[in-house]
Amino acid sequence: MFNMSKYVPLIRSYMVASVAWIFLASATQALASQIENGHEQSIRQSAPAPPAWRQWTIQDVVEVKRIQEIAIRGESSVLAYIQKNPSIAQGKNTYRLYEVDAALSAGPRLIMEADYMSDLSWRPGTNDWTIRADFGEGIQLYAISPDGIQHSLVINKSTVLVGGSDGIRPDQVEAPTQKTGILCYDWAPDGVRLWYSKLRLRTRESQEKISESGVLYDDSTMDAGQPSIERSLEVLGTELHVFDARTNEDRIIDFVDYSPIDFNDARRGSGGISWADASHLLVHVTKFDSDGDVIYRMRNIDAITGNAQEIAAASSYKLDYTAATSKGFLVVRKVGDSDHLLEIGVNGSTIHDYGRVLFNSIQAVWREVGGDGLILGVGYAAERRGLYFVSLGSKSRNIAETSDNLSRCAFAANLSYGACVKENLTQAPELVTVTPKTGVIQAIARPNADYDRIEPLQIIEAHWKNKYGVESRGYITYPRGYVRGHIYPALVVTHYQDARNDFASDGFQWEFPIQVFAEQGYFVLSVNEPGFDPNVPLWQDEDAKHADIEKMEFNTHLNPLATMEAAAAALVASGDVDPGAIGIAGYSRGANLTSFAIAHSKTFSAASVGDGVGDLAGAFWFGSTYARNSIKKIFGGTMFDQKAYPNYLKYADDAKAAEFNGPFLQQFSGVGNARLGVEMDQSLKDSGVPTELVLFPNESHIIFQPRHRAAAMQRNLDWFDYWLQGRRNSTPVDENEYRRWDAMATTWRTRIRGNTPASIEPK
Repeated sequence: MFNMSKYVPLIRSYMVASVAWIFLASATQALASQIENGHEQSIRQSAPAPPAWRQWTIQDVVEVKRIQEIAIRGESSVLAYIQKNPSIAQGKNTYRLYEVDAALSAGPRLIMEADYMSDLSWRPGTNDWTIRADFGEGIQLYAISPDGIQHSLVINKSTVLVGGSDGIRPDQVEAPTQKTGILCYDWAPDGVRLWYSKLRLRTRESQEKISESGVLYDDSTMDAGQPSIERSLEVLGTELHVFDARTNEDRIIDFVDYSPIDFNDARRGSGGISWADASHLLVHVTKFDSDGDVIYRMRNIDAITGNAQEIAAASSYKLDYTAATSKGFLVVRKVGDSDHLLEIGVNGSTIHDYGRVLFNSIQAVWREVGGDGLILGVGYAAERRGLYFVSLGSKSRNIAETSDNLSRCAFAANLSYGACVKENLTQAPELVTVTPKTGVIQAIARPNADYDRIEPLQIIEAHWKNKYGVESRGYITYPRGYVRGHIYPALVVTHYQDARNDFASDGFQWEFPIQVFAEQGYFVLSVNEPGFDPNVPLWQDEDAKHADIEKMEFNTHLNPLATMEAAAAALVASGDVDPGAIGIAGYSRGANLTSFAIAHSKTFSAASVGDGVGDLAGAFWFGSTYARNSIKKIFGGTMFDQKAYPNYLKYADDAKAAEFNGPFLQQFSGVGNARLGVEMDQSLKDSGVPTELVLFPNESHIIFQPRHRAAAMQRNLDWFDYWLQGRRNSTPVDENEYRRWDAMATTWRTRIRGNTPASIEPK
């Protein structure tokens, strides 16, 4: 059990220097580059240098071509893939559908191009591919022949704005607000039927009647923001349909009430909907009750009759990221001190233990048609994604031994052959084939070959131990032209545990362009948080005692912050980094921790956050009942509760506005999210702390539009250059940028510090 008593003296001496260590670790397929000061081997590729190297630019980070979807035609060697091509010059992303026969040397063939395509699959029994795409009628469902001829499969003319931060419901975290008719779909194994989902809207008459009589605020479907209220008035919920492609019969078989906090309803894959066989669907729905507890439901629905049987409903064990079997689910759980792959029954009992595994999550599942084999797409902690084979009730094994990331995979119906996206920190995404039986991996398409001309940065894997004795890991990117003995600025980037062996991953680094910062002379620390102590909940009951709140804060803030401090302290101790020129940045969960860090630590001298806020007293008023109850649990009550009030003063970031150790930049996707930053922005202004709040309209949680991405990256670079080094960009994003910042620096000097640090003297 977690023993808080031994940590209390350490928390009281919170500013005591962290103890950190970095140890050597091997990097498969890497160039050995031993560093003098004991850092581990570099993860650089050993490809021969082209005639002339070039360096990273913001355009490079924005315009990485991503292979979004892959599909394989039956048991053949023919596959198709969707490639997203971002362009700053065009100001948009374009999507291209390619087909390639992996058995031939002809290379990929372009089938078609559109402004949006997703959810690629092969229709069993045909040569056609199926996609959700926008060809002028909103996002609908289409069949695409090998020669690029399209014909409609399912069209829902009642389109709704979906996605981004302004749509009816969030779609993917990297999709903009778009007119959408079909939310998701998947073919049955025989290709006769498909299921699809769409939103059910209130009639115009119903909406007008509600508006005329006055809108009753409903905690179950609304939060306090205007967009959420408007959405809840327009949408009723999500319909699940089964469509017969032979007869065009369209049957609704399920309906899920609308909830603004439910992201998984009627989606395919893990945590959504999958075909159990050609005529039965496994439907998984996640719900939150009014207290913020999660309820998981799994049902088996007959796609022909619509009859449903509930096979699981529980809050005591998680059904997210599992593979459904005929008897229950495959999950990864602790057995003793090790992770084991288990098949559990619907009551949570263990049916079969496949033994110890090195991965800790199941992220995708491919089933052998007519057999008992499964291939699992798995996550290896905060390290990489890979593949694992399971023969139900019998054996399991790794498929490919590689330290690279293998993701977005597809497999032939008999699981004899597959294709994946392969990448690592210095190798851009490419399309590879995978032979499960032998583990052989072979590249067949390299859309990012131009990145071979960028001289690889020196990147090492690192492990740190913080002052509480807790270990974590991540990566150190060295400044271009690193010279031992020279003193550099540093930037810590964090987003929970998503720093992996990925290439310029926007899912981790967001719009903090790690590679460009390194080109500009920064050490960049990509630091994963330590895992949460499973014995300490993320929040407590409303009547939690003060000691329980301290345990929760240790779990969610103090312990992760100590890891960020330990990473920075290690580089300071090595003599490489100026202790007065260390910034910290993060988005989403990383924004929460970054806000806490700049408010509660003296290690960091400037901060930037993306699409997230810390734990704020005022955030209570903007959320749904779920969000408000969460805030009450975090602090032990409302801000007006006399017992909880000291917790707000001690831990709420806005209560510490006057104690911020440096300037604070906030960036948000959309007006709805940006309103959460206004409280902090005003509190910092009132305290004389340099602050700026920027919002990007019609965006997603991971900024989607190329020009927005480029602008956010440049602003982040300018921000840290100015406040950490006193350096100015001759072509800033905003021509008035430095006029505002100079005025902030004057206020910061006179009201907060009494004098101006050299690093922010106007140049």
